[in-house]
Amino acid sequence: MPSTFRRSCLFLACALLLGAGAVSAEALVKTVPQPALGRLPAEQARELTEARKAFDEARVNLVGDALAQAYAQLGVIYGRAGLHEEAAVALADAAALAPNDGRWPYLQGVLEHLRKNEPAARAAFERAYALDKTYVPIRVALATALMEQGAADRAGQLVEEYLAAHQDQPKLYALKGELALRQRRYAEAATALQQALKLDPGADKLYGPLAEALQGQGDAAAAGAARAKAGATPPRLVDPLGMSLAAAPAAPAAPAKAESDTPMQQAAFFLAARQYPTARAQLDLALKANPRDSAALALYARVEAAAGDALAAQHRAEQALQLAPNDALALLTQGVVRETAGDEAAAQSWYAKAVAANAELTEPHQLLGDAAMRAGQYARAAEQYRALLRLEPLRGDAYAQLAAALSADGKCQQAAKELGDSLREHPRLALLVQVQARVVASCRTSSAQDRAAARERAKQLYRQLPTPGNTEALALAAAANGEWDDATQLQGAAIFDAVKGGDAAEIALYKVFFQQFQAKQLPERPWPPQHPYFHPARLAPVP
Repeated sequence: MPSTFRRSCLFLACALLLGAGAVSAEALVKTVPQPALGRLPAEQARELTEARKAFDEARVNLVGDALAQAYAQLGVIYGRAGLHEEAAVALADAAALAPNDGRWPYLQGVLEHLRKNEPAARAAFERAYALDKTYVPIRVALATALMEQGAADRAGQLVEEYLAAHQDQPKLYALKGELALRQRRYAEAATALQQALKLDPGADKLYGPLAEALQGQGDAAAAGAARAKAGATPPRLVDPLGMSLAAAPAAPAAPAKAESDTPMQQAAFFLAARQYPTARAQLDLALKANPRDSAALALYARVEAAAGDALAAQHRAEQALQLAPNDALALLTQGVVRETAGDEAAAQSWYAKAVAANAELTEPHQLLGDAAMRAGQYARAAEQYRALLRLEPLRGDAYAQLAAALSADGKCQQAAKELGDSLREHPRLALLVQVQARVVASCRTSSAQDRAAARERAKQLYRQLPTPGNTEALALAAAANGEWDDATQLQGAAIFDAVKGGDAAEIALYKVFFQQFQAKQLPERPWPPQHPYFHPARLAPVP
């Protein structure tokens, strides 16, 4: 039975989050049933009994997120053993105790998928995505569920939103290809599937749909060649959360680990997921294998910096630099550690050294550009963003950052020209289409013909992918053409869609243009002055 102190703490936490009328989280927790273990192998039954005993002993001393994680861990243990009813209760308890943590509804969705309860799985993935849009497997799971249940447009929206800013996930390209194939857009499907295979050449399962796409284009020979390569290996997706619920295989030999399964790759993933203890454990493994691994030490420094331990971060960064004094990654890490600790001037010096050591490294260009934007040095920022785009010409957010720098520097016409040149090379890059329309619409020197063309491009993009950002771009283009009622209505729709995402800062930004459109005022910049493109965040510890 929970102590009075623990019950009071939980009640206070919920009251602060949900208001005075909320009930305590503890009241939402159900007792996880004791499973019947008689049909399980004796060794497995013993392990489950010990795990449950350890949980029951520990939970009376836990509160908040720690208690939620304990329930989730019990749910995973039961789920892996095939005890789905008990697992469902434990995961529901975890979700109730930590209502702002997207991990637990995601695991609920994975469990419901294992139970073949697809409507419940989709609902759980929706809840998870509303809480956590950064963990890629959540986006993939929700998009897949939407696609399978007939909501192809929204599934495509989730996929395109990610690919507009990132080009690193073969699974997202595979989903894009599958969606296009279902809609008989064979050329688009083939291109997406080929890109997925380029990122993950071992994903031979993709050759099946690729053959279908090529056949649809009338290329029977290429289709036959692809079909001959078809296998059963899907595109990779690093998903330690989802895999934790997968039942352990009976006895097959373990396959060789993929590149993404190395300790360094795992550590990078867990750093992005803010799972710092797990990232450290993976890096300890890498350093045990090679204590002089400067790359592992550099990544360790980043983990400590993100976790807020500046001294440990500096120590690891110095170790990396001593082992590789001319290595661009070690030099870059020195800058990252210093910026995270608040010393921007020193950080920029190290970023410049990293660029001098290896001009092909993209991150120092990004960080130097962001620092220049914060300092109001817009021309210098634009040069760094151009360098970034020369290295990554499909990086949509870099076009937006370049547009912001040039617009803030009073060079919107130059921005429109540069973006127009890029658009001719990459006409299907959604975020580039959006950004170019925004720049032309907000630039006072744009001709009437250019503004009309921007509106048509924005309209076509909106029809294909009606995200809040694309809706706002069309609203801005409509305003530039004097269509104030349309602009106001479209911006209202963008606000409505943003409200569903629950991000208060994002909603406030959409309201800025809404008020201007109501007053028949055309914005002077592609985004509101408060937008993060004009004020990039400084690196800082992330709890």
